[in-house]
Amino acid sequence: VVLIKAKVALRQRVGDVLRQRALLRRYETSKVLFVCFLWYCLSNFSSSLTQLLYPETFNASPLTQLGLKGLQYVCSALNPAIFTMVSQNYRMGVLQVLGHNLNRQRDPTSLEIETLPKRKMSTMNSAVPIAFRAGEQDISSERP
Repeated sequence: VVLIKAKVALRQRVGDVLRQRALLRRYETSKVLFVCFLWYCLSNFSSSLTQLLYPETFNASPLTQLGLKGLQYVCSALNPAIFTMVSQNYRMGVLQVLGHNLNRQRDPTSLEIETLPKRKMSTMNSAVPIAFRAGEQDISSERP
């Protein structure tokens, strides 16, 4: 239902470009979710349906049982491949993440360590008496 509504809304002419992009993302997301739902049902319910509809064949063939059980195990492992095939946003995100990491490794200037600007002691730490800080003793009360 969501997939159909998103496709219908996308086909309508929308004056606002941002709204049209949002509708396109919504349609693509619903398409990905629908395909993943079908894959989940196929991989997880196929052994139950085979056992229900063809009990003699299912019980007589341990190789069929093993194959259908293996299909259940690879269901989650193949989800990224399905996401990559169906969603352009997913592909662009993966390329951006991998490209960012690959460019950082190739570029010798990127080997410099990025450091955050140094801050003064936090207000919480400065409000705590020295005696209560981890591993330190209060030396202000000791007199020589």
